[in-house]
Amino acid sequence: MRRDRFFLPNQDDVIRDPGLINKIARVLRVREGDEVSFFDGQGKEFTATVEAIAKKEIRLSDVARSAEQASLAVRLTLAFSLIKGQKVDIALQKCTELGIDAFVPFLSDYSNMGEPGDAKTEHFKGVIEEATAQSRRLWMPSFSECVSFDEMFTSLANFDLVVLADPYDGVTQEVYAEKVRAVRGLSTSSGTASSICFLVGPEGGFSDREVSLFSALPNAVRLSFSSFMLRAETAAIFITGLTALILDKQA
Repeated sequence: MRRDRFFLPNQDDVIRDPGLINKIARVLRVREGDEVSFFDGQGKEFTATVEAIAKKEIRLSDVARSAEQASLAVRLTLAFSLIKGQKVDIALQKCTELGIDAFVPFLSDYSNMGEPGDAKTEHFKGVIEEATAQSRRLWMPSFSECVSFDEMFTSLANFDLVVLADPYDGVTQEVYAEKVRAVRGLSTSSGTASSICFLVGPEGGFSDREVSLFSALPNAVRLSFSSFMLRAETAAIFITGLTALILDKQA
């Protein structure tokens, strides 16, 4: 039986958000008496029955929590240089489905895109929301404001492991898997979440200056996972999927 799923950050029995009302009643044509699911993006999911649909509100009944998930042991962050066209949408969608918890866009030396405006940023957040709903995730990934490479770089010391997608040089996947398991072990032993950050550059790659800065990080590793030259969005998807697979094996 089909059950539509929607993002509702503040669980309530009345929906007044015009965009969500339009999506429920007009786009997906949910009817009174249908059962739907809502998630709050903070680890909780609810089921409810659509009791009444009006122009400016939708009333729910029989609201009940159906699922709850504690925050994950390892938080995954994707820091990526902005790229052209729909490629960002693809990366956000697929990496959300695969388990990224935070997205950090930045402008690097070779970026060919400027800082996104408010409308574009809201669009990106909408892509993440749709992917979260579709993939049945309970936690909504965050999307940070765009920063410079240097601003982003200063935050890398806060991660347990920083991974650079490098098409030319890097450790093997076997060595990388050992490093990911070690990060997972940190969270297990301390009882607090550990963190991994993936760093993906623009179409033109990172500059020598940026690579030099990265190479000096004590918590950094380069990963070369293909003999082919991958697009930036493909590299982001691959490295997220590979890491998620390693972490799943350790669950």
